[in-house]
This record gives sequence, structure tokens and C-alpha cells, in this order.
Amino acid sequence: MARLDVEDSEEYKKIQQEIKILRQLKAYYEGGGTFYDLELKDGVKLRDLMSRISDLGFPRSNKIPNKQEVIERLNEMIADYEKQLKEMRTKEIKERHLDSLLIIPSWNRVLKRRFNGFYLNRPVLDLRRDTIVMLTAGTAEVVDFYGDPLSIIAGPGIFYTEFSIEPGKYLTNIREINMILMPQEHFERLINAPPIVNAKIDATVNELMCMMPFHIIEAPYSVQALTRGIVSRNVFHPNKPALEHLWRTCKDKHSFDPRNGFSILSAHPHFYNRLLLTKRNNQKGLEDRSYHLASAGIAAILDNAEKILNEIMPPEHQKELLEKFVKIKEEYAKIGHELLTNWAP
Repeated sequence: MARLDVEDSEEYKKIQQEIKILRQLKAYYEGGGTFYDLELKDGVKLRDLMSRISDLGFPRSNKIPNKQEVIERLNEMIADYEKQLKEMRTKEIKERHLDSLLIIPSWNRVLKRRFNGFYLNRPVLDLRRDTIVMLTAGTAEVVDFYGDPLSIIAGPGIFYTEFSIEPGKYLTNIREINMILMPQEHFERLINAPPIVNAKIDATVNELMCMMPFHIIEAPYSVQALTRGIVSRNVFHPNKPALEHLWRTCKDKHSFDPRNGFSILSAHPHFYNRLLLTKRNNQKGLEDRSYHLASAGIAAILDNAEKILNEIMPPEHQKELLEKFVKIKEEYAKIGHELLTNWAP
């Protein structure tokens, strides 16, 4: 089970113990017996209960007319302490740069066109999957040289394809991406697509995408139960192979190397359905030409990411983002993936 660092802190453990004591005290007032009839659990001792009764000004006897008021006060105190624990965990998740998980099951569907592409100079016969999975570092509205409004989604991710170049034989290809660039109307269509279910949850789950904030893991259980069911059934399980490959990619110490710059999956009108790259190097520092091979689901792979990047983002912001991607992927490999799989197995 994944554990955040804060869960091992003395402050966190102290609050946990306080909750245990208050729950035992609640059980005492809800029951009809004496202290000596109460079954003590979780390391709570009788002297702990007596001490809290004294500190809180509660009656020693549970045979009192205002018993329900005492129980309600205990419930409020327990809820307040549980809220503190949740806030401590949520704070650490944010400090680990874990924002949201984005899944776009089909890039071609977002583009409203079908392009199988080529692989190893051979036409792709069947494109079974063209999935984007990304750990978002944020979204932004920008304009290009012509003043046209664009939307970007940035973060370490992969473009995962399953396809065939021979009948009945399927291949898998994984490509690192760290930005999606599209006209603003594409983005609006993406986030405003018809919802899969008519339920109010703290995540976007529609016919074109799922964007799930990591903090949803800390939502109340009643909310989690609904959300987990929707996300697991409609998003996680259908896209499990892509999610597993994202995790493996993030565990690779060479992935998302800032020296390789940006890999932009673009729907910009002048670079439509292109993967735009900055210069990439292999582990020996030589230019890696293998990454420029054509890919299923993409019309072309071009070495001109700098052209559009410098129009929409200052160089210092580019550098900050590339460094942030490394932190995000490391935290996801370390704990984020396990948090998600424990939340929605």
C-alpha cells in the first residue's frame, strides 16, 4: 500500500491516535455498559478515555439525558481531525507536483478524422488504439504569430498506439510527448464532449477524455465510491495497457530528458496531426534519428518545435516546464502510480 511521507510524521500519528480514542469514547456513550464492559481496540487504554472525559468536560456516566448531544460533539471532533489528516495528505500530493491524470482514448477521434499513418515506410492497415496518457502540469490559452487562439496541455506523457501493418499481426509503439497543442475550439470540444454518465463528480469523464485530479483520492468515501466506479469502468480498465506503459516510461531514468526539449502532438492548422520535435540525443549524446521514423496515427514527425514554441512561450518558461516534467515523472514513478492503482484497482 502506497504511503505518503506525512503519514509517518509524529503529528499525523498523534492525530490518528486521537481519532481512535474519540471513537472508543463514542462507543462507550452509545453503549449501555460501564468502562469495564467496553472492548478496547487499537492500543487505546482506559486511562486515555478517562483523560479525554476530564479534558472535554464530559460526564463519566453514559446514562445521561443529553447523550445524543455528547455523541454529536464527538462526531464533529472526529470529522475535524479526519479533515486535518486529509489536508495534510492533499498538501503533500500537491507538493509532489501531482496535478491531474489526462487520458484521451483516441487522438483521431478528437481530430474528427481517421488517419492510420505509416510505420517503417509501410501503410498501417488497422489502427486499433491511438491513446494519449499524460500527467498534466497545467493548461493555458496562448496565441500564435497570426493571433489565432490556441490551447496547450503540458506534462510528461505518452502517445500509445496499437496497429497492424500485416493482416492479423499487431504492433505496439510508445512515444514520449510533453505537450498537446490545438486550436481553442478543439480544446473546448474536448472538455465539453457529452459526459459518459450524468453524475456530478470531481473529474471530467466524457466521450473524448478523462481528466482526473489526484486530490480526488482524498475525497469523502461516499464520493469516491461513485467516482471510482465511473473512472475504473469507463477509463482505467479500457486503457490499462497505456497506463502501464506510462508508468514504465516514468521509471526510466532517461525519459523526459530536458536536453531533448519538447515533443508536441499538434492539431495546429499549420502543423495538423504532426509530432513536432526539438533535437533529440541518444544516451551517447549523438542525435537520435530513430525517433523521427513515421508513426501510426500521425501524419508526420517534424523537427520544428522551436518555431511554434517561441511564438507561444518565452524561453525561460520552456526551461521551467522541462525541469518540472522531470519532477512530475519521478514522483509518479515513486508513488503516484501506486496511489492511483490502489484507489481504482
